[in-house]
Amino acid sequence: MRFTLSPFVCAVLLGCSTLQSASADTFVNPLKANGADPWMAYVDGAYHLSTTTGRDVRLRSAKHLADLPTAKDVVVWQDANPARNKALWAPEFHFLDTPAGKRWFLYYTA
Repeated sequence: MRFTLSPFVCAVLLGCSTLQSASADTFVNPLKANGADPWMAYVDGAYHLSTTTGRDVRLRSAKHLADLPTAKDVVVWQDANPARNKALWAPEFHFLDTPAGKRWFLYYTA
């Protein structure tokens, strides 16, 4: 099996290596400073970045990677019952073919 880094991953890694304010053992996400468990997909000419706050799942989108840091977050899922909206982690979005056409699916752990 061959593993290659996409241009996006290389850009993020290079961007992280130039951050001066972080200590050697601290990772700072250059696309969203306060967003746990980042997941990104590039679909239909736009970058879609999902993160969690621990109690909801958020998504931001932009046509250009450089615009993601200032893109607006949209809460795409939060449980209406406050007793169950804790410890949400690792959101993933997948754009999949289904019998009804292409659809977005959200997968997360709680």
